[in-house]
Amino acid sequence: MFKVLLKIAVVIFLAEAFIMIGLEEFEHDFPPVILIILDASLLALFALGPIYFWVIKPYVDYADSVSKTLKHNASELSAIVEAVVEGIVTIDAKGIIHTVNTAAENLFGYAHGEMIGQNVNILMTGADRVHHDKYLTEHAKAIEARILGSGRKLEGRRKDKTIFPLQISIAEMAVSGGRMYTGIMRDLTAENEFTEKLKQQVVELEFQRQNIEEAAQERVAFMEELTFTKEEVTEKNNFLHEIMENTGQGVLVFNSQLLLAAWNNTFQEMMNLQENEYSEYMTLEDFLKIDSKRSFLGKLTPQKYIAQTKKRIEKRSECHEYSHDQALDGGKVINVEQRIMDE
Repeated sequence: MFKVLLKIAVVIFLAEAFIMIGLEEFEHDFPPVILIILDASLLALFALGPIYFWVIKPYVDYADSVSKTLKHNASELSAIVEAVVEGIVTIDAKGIIHTVNTAAENLFGYAHGEMIGQNVNILMTGADRVHHDKYLTEHAKAIEARILGSGRKLEGRRKDKTIFPLQISIAEMAVSGGRMYTGIMRDLTAENEFTEKLKQQVVELEFQRQNIEEAAQERVAFMEELTFTKEEVTEKNNFLHEIMENTGQGVLVFNSQLLLAAWNNTFQEMMNLQENEYSEYMTLEDFLKIDSKRSFLGKLTPQKYIAQTKKRIEKRSECHEYSHDQALDGGKVINVEQRIMDE
């Protein structure tokens, strides 16, 4: 400002100096009043051009440039604020809303004009709404201690009265000697739902882990019991084998599928069988093909004997013991006894 005034003073001084020099020759020709009027008119005429081009125009050009820069910066800032996905609301020290972005409008369901000029407590609920003005009044301690600059979780209220979880961060700024506050808000509904789903999944995974652990423990106990059972079965099988070998009678055992399961040495010697003629799990039909084995079939063919045995298995609940005497080659007679046992 001092430079501007100095430039104006220099222009006026120089113009007045030239005018006074020019009018000095006419001071006796015109009355003093006329000279004063001529002096003022010439001063205005000669000083106007230099003052405009040297003082006023540069100042106006500079002001226009600054104004365009400020408008450009404001436009960029506005575009950035509008592009932010979080809702942004600015309020004054009394809680009156001054600016909002599109995200804030969508967040609360208000149109732009419905929010500007309203108290920010229209966006709040519960204790936050009731005490917000008090928070602003006691800003120096209350707000700074509670929410300024930090992410605070509270409940927001939309235009349709619905309540939703909200996170807000507040920053203070000095504008024209006053205080303004910028609130950046984010809807936590989706985040809370996701967190709740994660908690449910954790609970389900923990439940599954416990089930797997219990099943594993049961499996281990079962395997231990099975091992003990196998030992018992082996012991019993050895005991039965010892009985079969010491009974003094020939014993031949087929399972329910009519596969050879067991025999004793007495039967092998009685029927004059060779070890290479039979094997475990041999079918009854293959076993009956051995010539020396056919002597206990009586008058039945191997096919009829197999069919007869299958019928007896089906009717074992009615009768499970069959016996007949059979003459062998050489005049030897044996008693053939067939027992159908439960599986």
